[in-house]
Amino acid sequence: SLILRDELIKKEYKFSKDEVTRFEIHRIPLIGSTLRIHHTNKNYTRRLVFGCRNSRFKELINTLKEFGWMV
Repeated sequence: SLILRDELIKKEYKFSKDEVTRFEIHRIPLIGSTLRIHHTNKNYTRRLVFGCRNSRFKELINTLKEFGWMV
């Protein structure tokens, strides 16, 4: 499963691989990147976007790939 934590609102999101339909990556020059999660979990808002600085974002993407997520 995938667990992401939104530190701003102190909320945790948990997804099984069956619930995630795809990831969408957007890069914001000089600021960072965002990862949008397209999912089927009815308990969460349809539009979930997580952002962070570029160095941390690379770490996130590499970790997702390491655990078998198709990013």
